[in-house]
Amino acid sequence: MPPPPPQSTAAWSMDELTRRLQETEARLEALELEQSQRIEESILPTPPVLEPEKLEEKAKAPEPAPKKKWFEKYSLRGYTQFRINEQLNLGPNSSPPHHNGACFVGEDQTFGIRRARLVLFGDVTDHISLYF
Repeated sequence: MPPPPPQSTAAWSMDELTRRLQETEARLEALELEQSQRIEESILPTPPVLEPEKLEEKAKAPEPAPKKKWFEKYSLRGYTQFRINEQLNLGPNSSPPHHNGACFVGEDQTFGIRRARLVLFGDVTDHISLYF
């Protein structure tokens, strides 16, 4: 109910003012009640209802991860560097290759492993690891 158009307050009687005050207080009380109900609904949502099958699934403990086998715990990596020497000129007057300090250069040697590096690493237990 909208308030009446503004008039001079002197023209209103005491009964009219009391009635308007009571109406305003009643509307205020209704609005406060509505607002408190909205706040309660937003703060305290209704708990979800779970079906018994879903409750049983939630109650089951997850299965532990299977233990790794010993060969899955360790890894091997590395690299090698090879050297191949071929004599390019094998003419009748050519001399055999000769380089001082090169062990892979000679009449009977053309291939060799110059350097090799292997790395073995892995976990022995949860607290002990290897790295060679």
